[in-house]
Amino acid sequence: MLQAWLIRNRVPARCPCGGRIIHEVRWEGRLRHSSCEEVLHCKNYEADGLHHRQPWVIGVEEHIERLTRRVEEVEVLIKFVRRRGSSPHSGGR
Repeated sequence: MLQAWLIRNRVPARCPCGGRIIHEVRWEGRLRHSSCEEVLHCKNYEADGLHHRQPWVIGVEEHIERLTRRVEEVEVLIKFVRRRGSSPHSGGR
């Protein structure tokens, strides 16, 4: 069920180090007045400066930024291929 939630909310499944991302929910206070904190962290978490714990929102934002950059790279590649395909020296047409 957690994996389905992570996929639906597009939370990265892997840390840049290759470790699995763990979704952790912490509840504070009594049930009626409780607050919740959601955190993502790497399975291989160490206090070595390379891994850090982060709120899940930051992880989602970073993943969206990576996907946006990837889409922009693909758009540039598609434009390049179209220009080469319509060239009189392409040989195929």
